[in-house]
Amino acid sequence: MNFLNEQLKALDHEILSYYEKFDCYLHTLPGIGMIAAATTCSFYNSPLNAYYKKKREQGKHHLTATGAVARKLTTVIYAVLRDGKPYEPKKFC
Repeated sequence: MNFLNEQLKALDHEILSYYEKFDCYLHTLPGIGMIAAATTCSFYNSPLNAYYKKKREQGKHHLTATGAVARKLTTVIYAVLRDGKPYEPKKFC
Protein backbone atom coordinates (compact mmCIF):
# COMPACT_ATOMS: atom_id res chain seq x y z
CA MET A 1 0.00 0.00 0.00
CA ASN A 2 2.86 2.36 0.80
CA PHE A 3 4.41 1.60 -2.57
CA LEU A 4 1.20 2.60 -4.38
CA ASN A 5 0.90 5.77 -2.32
CA GLU A 6 4.45 6.73 -3.24
CA GLN A 7 3.69 6.13 -6.92
CA LEU A 8 0.58 8.31 -6.69
CA LYS A 9 2.58 11.10 -5.06
CA ALA A 10 5.20 10.87 -7.79
CA LEU A 11 2.52 11.02 -10.49
CA ASP A 12 0.85 14.01 -8.83
CA HIS A 13 4.21 15.78 -8.73
CA GLU A 14 4.87 14.98 -12.40
CA ILE A 15 1.40 16.19 -13.44
CA LEU A 16 1.91 19.41 -11.52
CA SER A 17 5.27 19.99 -13.22
CA TYR A 18 3.64 19.55 -16.66
CA TYR A 19 0.81 21.83 -15.62
CA GLU A 20 3.27 24.58 -14.72
CA LYS A 21 5.47 23.91 -17.75
CA PHE A 22 2.65 24.34 -20.28
CA ASP A 23 0.95 27.21 -18.42
CA CYS A 24 -2.42 25.46 -18.54
CA TYR A 25 -5.55 27.34 -17.48
CA LEU A 26 -7.73 24.28 -17.13
CA HIS A 27 -8.31 22.95 -13.61
CA THR A 28 -10.03 19.71 -12.66
CA LEU A 29 -11.27 17.98 -9.57
CA PRO A 30 -10.50 14.27 -9.33
CA GLY A 31 -13.63 12.17 -9.71
CA ILE A 32 -15.70 14.89 -11.37
CA GLY A 33 -16.73 13.83 -14.86
CA MET A 34 -18.45 15.82 -17.58
CA ILE A 35 -21.99 14.88 -16.53
CA ALA A 36 -21.33 15.64 -12.85
CA ALA A 37 -19.82 18.98 -13.85
CA ALA A 38 -22.78 19.74 -16.12
CA THR A 39 -25.22 18.85 -13.34
CA THR A 40 -23.37 21.14 -10.94
CA CYS A 41 -23.42 23.97 -13.50
CA SER A 42 -27.12 23.38 -14.09
CA PHE A 43 -28.22 23.79 -10.49
CA TYR A 44 -25.82 26.29 -8.98
CA ASN A 45 -25.20 29.93 -9.75
CA SER A 46 -23.26 29.73 -13.00
CA PRO A 47 -23.69 31.12 -16.51
CA LEU A 48 -24.79 27.66 -17.61
CA ASN A 49 -27.65 27.64 -15.09
CA ALA A 50 -29.66 30.05 -17.27
CA TYR A 51 -28.91 27.84 -20.30
CA TYR A 52 -30.21 24.79 -18.42
CA LYS A 53 -33.38 26.69 -17.41
CA LYS A 54 -33.90 27.81 -21.01
CA LYS A 55 -33.73 24.21 -22.23
CA ARG A 56 -36.19 23.11 -19.53
CA GLU A 57 -38.57 25.91 -20.52
CA GLN A 58 -38.39 24.60 -24.09
CA GLY A 59 -39.87 21.37 -22.75
CA LYS A 60 -36.64 19.37 -22.69
CA HIS A 61 -36.32 16.51 -20.20
CA HIS A 62 -33.89 17.04 -17.31
CA LEU A 63 -31.34 14.63 -18.77
CA THR A 64 -31.59 16.20 -22.23
CA ALA A 65 -31.06 19.66 -20.76
CA THR A 66 -28.13 18.36 -18.70
CA GLY A 67 -26.65 16.85 -21.87
CA ALA A 68 -26.98 20.22 -23.60
CA VAL A 69 -25.14 21.84 -20.69
CA ALA A 70 -22.42 19.17 -20.92
CA ARG A 71 -22.03 19.91 -24.64
CA LYS A 72 -21.79 23.64 -23.96
CA LEU A 73 -19.27 22.97 -21.18
CA THR A 74 -17.20 20.94 -23.64
CA THR A 75 -17.00 23.91 -26.00
CA VAL A 76 -15.93 26.14 -23.12
CA ILE A 77 -13.18 23.70 -22.15
CA TYR A 78 -12.02 23.48 -25.76
CA ALA A 79 -11.87 27.29 -26.02
CA VAL A 80 -9.79 27.51 -22.83
CA LEU A 81 -7.33 24.95 -24.17
CA ARG A 82 -7.28 26.41 -27.71
CA ASP A 83 -6.79 30.04 -26.68
CA GLY A 84 -4.61 29.44 -23.63
CA LYS A 85 -6.64 31.97 -21.66
CA PRO A 86 -8.57 31.59 -18.44
CA TYR A 87 -12.33 31.17 -18.64
CA GLU A 88 -14.30 34.40 -18.49
CA PRO A 89 -17.98 33.72 -17.76
CA LYS A 90 -20.58 35.09 -20.13
CA LYS A 91 -24.24 34.53 -20.79
CA PHE A 92 -25.13 31.54 -22.96
CA CYS A 93 -28.73 32.52 -23.65
